[in-house]
Amino acid sequence: MPNPVESDAVESCLSSLANSFLITALLFVGAPEAALAWQSVVFQAADVRDCQQVSWKARGGAAVGKLLGLKGCSIESGWLGDGTLSDPYRLALDGSHNAVDVAGIEASTGSDYTVQVWFRVRTNKKGLVMLVDSRTDRAYVPLRMMISSGKLQCSIEMPFPDRFYMTPPSVPIPTDRWQNAACRYHAGSRELSLFLNGRMIGSTRVPPGTIRSNRIRIGGDPSVDGEYFSGDIAEVVFSAKSDEASVILGRCKEESGRFAGAECRK
Repeated sequence: MPNPVESDAVESCLSSLANSFLITALLFVGAPEAALAWQSVVFQAADVRDCQQVSWKARGGAAVGKLLGLKGCSIESGWLGDGTLSDPYRLALDGSHNAVDVAGIEASTGSDYTVQVWFRVRTNKKGLVMLVDSRTDRAYVPLRMMISSGKLQCSIEMPFPDRFYMTPPSVPIPTDRWQNAACRYHAGSRELSLFLNGRMIGSTRVPPGTIRSNRIRIGGDPSVDGEYFSGDIAEVVFSAKSDEASVILGRCKEESGRFAGAECRK
């Protein structure tokens, strides 16, 4: 089933981001009857003063993030870091019940997308955990970035027939080391690809059919308990394009200056 793609055309790298914690999203805000433009929305740690379960508006757009299970910012979880290489700004998740629900994003197999995440695994848990997920019901998951048995994968779950379509898994993800991952989907070719530290691991193709979801969760599955991520998430970028490989690698290199030991700095 895996079908690696050829190298993408060279494209200019993105501008360098400021040395602050970002969760960045390009969001589709609209209704079925209107084709509205994508908006750029930025989530910053500086906007969150505590870890209560409150709604929190992103800058510059209609998206809203809601912190789940985060209360009081204990030393084990919450918004941590001082912005240095050894202690970057990040969201620390406990692997049992904290996550972030984000309203305002729609994931669809009818349109292109790229999701790129900076993360650090805290434990060597062998089960299934979600970094970014869009599950609405069984066999209706247009976007999923997950770690299964310690290995990173991208998947789409569709009822045509009722099954998972998964990229080849990455090598085992080490603990306590910053990683950059991307799931890229191209609607025209119906190809889903996985990138780790700016390099493509492999791809798969999904059958015809369009499913969509506006239930996006960072750090867990929005419909199933027990699949929460244990570790740090420093940034999530949602793009309304099937980004070129050069853009994915370029973004990884540009932002790696905030993370000690990041492999795409090499």
